[in-house]
Amino acid sequence: MKIKPKIATLCFLIQDEKILVGTKKYGPANGIINGFGGKSHPDETPHDCVVREFAQETSAYLLDPQLKGLLMPSPQTHIYIFIATKYTGTIQESEEMTNQWINIKDLPYDKMWPNDKKWFSYMFGPQMFIYKDNSVKFVNKIL
Repeated sequence: MKIKPKIATLCFLIQDEKILVGTKKYGPANGIINGFGGKSHPDETPHDCVVREFAQETSAYLLDPQLKGLLMPSPQTHIYIFIATKYTGTIQESEEMTNQWINIKDLPYDKMWPNDKKWFSYMFGPQMFIYKDNSVKFVNKIL
């Protein structure tokens, strides 16, 4: 019997060479700079999950999340990567995350997850990607 993987999402809001990132306030990711997202609810699509999670963590609503990649850190975990350029509302700090705009060229990889530096630049490319086992595969479709 095949085990269904746990689904999670991450989204990075990009505007004018800057990227919105958050810093987790507690738990295993405390102090780690990352995008906004989280675990999917049962029967929730990755798109719906990322919109919900972004709103919970920033108080703003994504208008144009675009699926860019899939991280597969293990067979049991799939993380769908989105970027967006438009939102509505006012971005605010949440109980879970702080947030800040950073120049894309100045990303502090030393304060991010160790593997982020290996896949992060693919997010800005023209093709979707799957990152698994320290290698990337470019694809035309993920879902």
